[in-house]
Amino acid sequence: WQSVFPNAGDAAHEHGVEWAMHGEVWTTPFDWQVAEGGILLTANLVRSPFRFEKLIEVDGARVRVSETAINIGNETVEVTWRQHPAFGAPLIGPDTRVQTNAKTVFADILYNQFDSIPAPQPWPLWTSPHGVSVNLSELPAPRSDHSTMAFLSEYPDDEQALVRIVSPNEGLEVSLGWNAE
Repeated sequence: WQSVFPNAGDAAHEHGVEWAMHGEVWTTPFDWQVAEGGILLTANLVRSPFRFEKLIEVDGARVRVSETAINIGNETVEVTWRQHPAFGAPLIGPDTRVQTNAKTVFADILYNQFDSIPAPQPWPLWTSPHGVSVNLSELPAPRSDHSTMAFLSEYPDDEQALVRIVSPNEGLEVSLGWNAE
């Protein structure tokens, strides 16, 4: 599970230094200490002026991860902050479904083979510029050599953003929620 900060995607030159692909946090070694109900990870980033803290708390079957980035520099710095979770079997299988309260999806916008960036479309159905329709709530079969990079957007203003990954046959579920502001 990668925290993607202070930039996302390809490497970028910002403030006179190169920020690596997916930023600096995911490659930074953290100090840690036991915290009430979990563990607190802290690190001062080297190529950007931030102190990054990650609190991981465990309560029964629930794991809560909260992060804080503190600008310790003298200038305002514009950043991108994303999460890059990765899941596998047994959660991911032929019966796995993705559920969300997002209204739209941008699919294949960074690594697409099309001439232009596809427009956002209503979740979960997506139609490629070539007219191929895909239900993005259903995952492709294992070893299908198919992948789609998708970004969800337009979460309800009065609710927490939510994505659920559910495997009914395995009785497993992962729910991800965050403040959509």
